[in-house]
Amino acid sequence: MSPHEYRWTFEFESREYVRAVRAMGSNLRWRAMKQVVETKEFFLFYVTAAIAYYLPKRIVAAQDLAGVRDLVHAHVARNRVKLAA
Repeated sequence: MSPHEYRWTFEFESREYVRAVRAMGSNLRWRAMKQVVETKEFFLFYVTAAIAYYLPKRIVAAQDLAGVRDLVHAHVARNRVKLAA
């Protein structure tokens, strides 16, 4: 199976951000995020200055974008957040 055939699952919880890919997965606690940036196409969740987990906005239902922003604002220090809206 090629990498682009993997089915991605994203789950947001109050205590951690979860990104899972088929049989492997990653868990990231909100407090571990160095910065969260929203671009036109992605939410970028930085764990170091150069490494970020990314969430393509095209896979988030339009009515859920505000919820993602609300979770980020609730769990990441304001000075580490750069959101579009």
